[in-house]
Amino acid sequence: MSALFLDQLINFFNGSIVHFTSFEAFKSIYEDKAIKPNIDAKYSSSFGRYKPYFASKGCVSFFDFRELEKSTGNVGSCNPITILNQTGRLVALELSKTKYSSLISWEDCKIHGLNGCNIVPNLEVGFRGDVSLGDISKICVITKPKVYSARLQIKILS
Repeated sequence: MSALFLDQLINFFNGSIVHFTSFEAFKSIYEDKAIKPNIDAKYSSSFGRYKPYFASKGCVSFFDFRELEKSTGNVGSCNPITILNQTGRLVALELSKTKYSSLISWEDCKIHGLNGCNIVPNLEVGFRGDVSLGDISKICVITKPKVYSARLQIKILS
């Protein structure tokens, strides 16, 4: 079932760059009017306890689905369905295309070294500093079906 849900997410966001978060964390993002970097693991992560590369660089991490054939092979390393399975809801914030030039590639770690940090090759990209909600082109609330269904419920808020 999780693989089916993951395929639906990937296909829905094909060509986009997306930040996934829990509904609870989204409330804080909405109040702050920005996604903030998770420096010093200040915010809880549904992806487990790890030392993320981009957070160590003061960046917000995004999933880069612009080239699906490259990115989908690594989604299992940092699967957004984890949040959905834990809480039943997931929020996806799609980055505006006007901000793509500000992104830092995962390949940045080849230059600067990992220093004990983790990164998801071909999938993870970073945006240095806060990401204003004004820089988000689409916000979607994704809900796991209560009754067995092959379809995620995706509600576009903006």
